[in-house]
Amino acid sequence: MKKFKPLVKMDGGFLCRKCRVIIRPAYTKQEAQGETGPVFCDKCLSDLVYKYPTKNQIGFTGKEYMKLASKFSTLNKTQFENALKGITCQMINGEFVIYHCDILLALQCGLENRKPTGYEWD
Repeated sequence: MKKFKPLVKMDGGFLCRKCRVIIRPAYTKQEAQGETGPVFCDKCLSDLVYKYPTKNQIGFTGKEYMKLASKFSTLNKTQFENALKGITCQMINGEFVIYHCDILLALQCGLENRKPTGYEWD
């Protein structure tokens, strides 16, 4: 599996690794030094999650989402796991299946080292 490099920085901001669009400026000194921050713009990250090959069309199994998360070297695993607490999921063939939208939010929180905001949490 190919690992994604942490960031592309440009004058204190970030570029999407895929489409090269400017995502946003670095908000903290830690981000500006390249330790945290987004890797893809929202559209490219969404495309990655929704087009990721999963066993179930409805979402990710535990192994699948951990495999996807392991591609991001700057992912804050604590924030990623915290964003998955209290989510809705399904049980299919004895495995929990987590919806794409929840994985997307967890990745965004883990990459940006933050908790979900009130309007993001369902």
